[in-house]
Amino acid sequence: MNNFTIKGSWWLPSNYDEKLYGQLIFEKDKGATLELMSGFKRMSIDTRQLYHYDIILGLSIDGKHVTLHNCAVSKLSFYTLGKLGNILLDVQYVFIGTHFNNKEEMRFSKLIGSFSQLEEWSGMNGFNIELKGDKCLNVEYNLPEQITAETDKFTIMITPSLCPPSYPYKEEITLKQNTNLVIKFKEETSFYNILDCCYHFQRALTLATMEPSSIQELKVSCIPSENAHGSKESEVFFSNNQTNRKQLSPRNMIFTLPQIKNSFEVFINNWFSKKELFEPVFDLYFGVFYNSNMYLPQRFLYLINALESYHRRFKKNYVLSKNEHKKRLALILKTCPQEHENWLKEKLQYCNEPSLKTGCKKH
Repeated sequence: MNNFTIKGSWWLPSNYDEKLYGQLIFEKDKGATLELMSGFKRMSIDTRQLYHYDIILGLSIDGKHVTLHNCAVSKLSFYTLGKLGNILLDVQYVFIGTHFNNKEEMRFSKLIGSFSQLEEWSGMNGFNIELKGDKCLNVEYNLPEQITAETDKFTIMITPSLCPPSYPYKEEITLKQNTNLVIKFKEETSFYNILDCCYHFQRALTLATMEPSSIQELKVSCIPSENAHGSKESEVFFSNNQTNRKQLSPRNMIFTLPQIKNSFEVFINNWFSKKELFEPVFDLYFGVFYNSNMYLPQRFLYLINALESYHRRFKKNYVLSKNEHKKRLALILKTCPQEHENWLKEKLQYCNEPSLKTGCKKH
């Protein structure tokens, strides 16, 4: 996601005739801000409350259709008392290509995403370079085959493509292969489910490469409604805390795509079907990768908590069988004074679960 500025006119879906001039500034590390030359009539001038707009539509001076989603006023200025001047809004999501009148229209059938670490992890390379003598260099490119996996909700593909060189050819020619994630949904899905799928795939790349991955580019496709303006495909921009790209070596990865190529569909189905079950584990484990400022003792505690949470969900989470534990509790409570029995029952409520030390030793 590159930085950009869009100048044009902006309006609310409910009031097409009230258009305001302004500019949208996007910075990949900070997100998007919209500066308007004045305020919408529906805007409250009570500066103690930040006014929220679910959708703002725009048309750039070069004819691009823009939809801004989740916008909040962050700064107001006044020409005179009671008369609004320039207004600054923070924008969470920017769609370039299509107008959506409300978030219910934001339903998509396909996404194309570019991720850091995906190129190296996929191991796809269609180039063959051969030096012939002192004056001849042959460069041949064959598009690698895409890898596909089917789930009950979508088809996922790791797809290579070639960016051809620009003409005219002079002192330098650049050929670049890109590798993207493509997901085709069997039924149209919400934008937030699109993001959820992207972030969960991003976690898989982080797990495999042991380096934090991030979304570099995102495009979504929809079936436009009758009243929609623009194309069926939109580019999406948002603040994503993008990680710096590193040159990774396959030997430093836990596993690569070529190593799981024959079982890729099994991997994808397991990874997505068990997402809800392991969500607390993922939050703890991947939080270590995406918070570089975390102190070493904090990192240790997060990883230990993730390990314990994983153990509770995936391994045997009891020491004695239910009947054996019930008998043991009865013997203990029998020796306890009656006035302390309820207190002791509460304290022993989870005593049949293995300790962290026990779990680590066994597994």
